[in-house]
Amino acid sequence: MNNGNSSQEEIVDLLFQSGASKLDNKQYHESISDFTKALSINPNHIPSNMQITYSLCALGRNIEALPYADKVIEILPDWDNYEFRAAIKKSIGDLEGAEQDYKIAWGIPKDGCM
Repeated sequence: MNNGNSSQEEIVDLLFQSGASKLDNKQYHESISDFTKALSINPNHIPSNMQITYSLCALGRNIEALPYADKVIEILPDWDNYEFRAAIKKSIGDLEGAEQDYKIAWGIPKDGCM
C-alpha cells in the first residue's frame, strides 16, 4: 500500500543521485542545489547531508558546511563523521572544537575493532 511516502522517497533518491553525479563531475554549485532540494523534502537524509557537506567544503565554504556535518552526527554519531567534522572545525580555526570531536571519534569503536 502506497501512503505517499514512497513517492517522496523516490524523489529524494533521484535528487540525491543527480547531485552525486554532479559532485563527481566537480559541478559543486549544481550538486548543492540538488542536495538542498532533497533535504527540503527529507532533512534527515544522511547521504544528502554528507554530500552537501563535501560540496560546500570543495568550494571552501566550510562554515556553511558545518551545520550539515552537525546534522549527520545527530543522525549517525560514528567515528568517521566526528573526524570529518573535526577537520572542518580545524579548517575554520575552531581548534578546541576540533580537538573535542577528535577525542570523541577516537573513543568510538571502528567496525570490527573490539
